[in-house]
Amino acid sequence: MRWWWDTTNTFHFPWGEMTITPEDYTALTGFTFTGNPVLLGSNGPPPTVAEGTRLLGSWMGMRLPSYQPRGIPFADLMWALEHGVEESSLRQARLFYLHFITSTFLSGPTDTFDPRWIGMVEDVSTLGDYCWGNLGYATLVGQMSLAVRDSDPCRRHFVITLAGVPRLIELWAFEHLPWLAPRKGQRPLEYPAGHRWGWKKKLTARPPPDTVLDLIRDGNPEHVVWTTWLSFSGTYASVRDSYALSQMRVLFVGRRDPVWYLGERVRMQTVGVFSVPKPPPATMLSTRSIGESWRVHSRTGVPATELVIAGASYY
Repeated sequence: MRWWWDTTNTFHFPWGEMTITPEDYTALTGFTFTGNPVLLGSNGPPPTVAEGTRLLGSWMGMRLPSYQPRGIPFADLMWALEHGVEESSLRQARLFYLHFITSTFLSGPTDTFDPRWIGMVEDVSTLGDYCWGNLGYATLVGQMSLAVRDSDPCRRHFVITLAGVPRLIELWAFEHLPWLAPRKGQRPLEYPAGHRWGWKKKLTARPPPDTVLDLIRDGNPEHVVWTTWLSFSGTYASVRDSYALSQMRVLFVGRRDPVWYLGERVRMQTVGVFSVPKPPPATMLSTRSIGESWRVHSRTGVPATELVIAGASYY
């Protein structure tokens, strides 16, 4: 995360610019970028306690033990999954998928979910038609940028809470920067590729953080694996679609604000050819997005609204 720039949504390593591409996301997780958009329905003010209770009561046939407008704790959702809905297999399925989707793609530092998200699982038979890669990717990248804005550079170590399959960052590094990968636990390459590292912690021993910093600083650019998924692109249609998407500029929509992916800046990861980076879109540098994410004043003591000059280029 020390190399992540929220103004480009890319890692700026000593050997060049890289990022988690849509192709990386699909190849590692199996979640695709095709299908219907996921409509969260959480725009505007949250429902009141009375509205939320009525909404959940009519949908679940019960009342969660501690509903609040700021969100419903996942622990309460698990409680509801285990109690009071045995008489309805449909409600049981809705609760299960709701918990899986929110904890995988939408969970954040608060570990709560918005009651208006229940519309995603109203018809469980259509869940396979949604574009889950879009939602997960946007949530992961958006929270990475929020995390680096909120982190204190004076602290050697800080805790970051992410969502959108956050372990993908680690597995992405194992595939593209092989000198960071553990010597034990690696399996033959299969789709999705995340399986070959094992999802259990005991299968992937992590080097200490200070060691990782030194390994990246002293990393040999000749050992970087830029184009990792060539075999997948020729076999799996979902990876081919993500490969094409990875060469473009795309605006993804997640839990929070839309997230830009700047594919032309990381062409080395798709076609193996370097291209001169273009300036990011003006919306990546908007005063509004920075002002909402940062504190009232930045670490330097300058008001956040003064850090961006309206109409100025990225350079």
